[in-house]
Amino acid sequence: MWKTACLSLAVVFTLAACGKGTPPIAEQKGCERYASMEVTCGDTKGEEVRSMAKAFCEGAEKDSGNLMSKMILLERDCAQTTTECAPYKACIDKAKVESP
Repeated sequence: MWKTACLSLAVVFTLAACGKGTPPIAEQKGCERYASMEVTCGDTKGEEVRSMAKAFCEGAEKDSGNLMSKMILLERDCAQTTTECAPYKACIDKAKVESP
């Protein structure tokens, strides 16, 4: 009985730990989702990119007057349409062509 109780407790703690952190991409919106897509699909992959991508996106939302901000906002919009890299990159490529 003691082993069963300990095992059950370990499972509960493991599941609770899994609930923390970044939610799945499909559940994210806006700059959070953009940052996750950049971590997963961007040219510079890795978790260290997340905070920088999110900060750039939030800055672009506040001041979209320059070309870089406009591109980030286009990428953010593309991130809202998919959770997979190939469609994300295709959307960005299409947006670059269509954007003045």
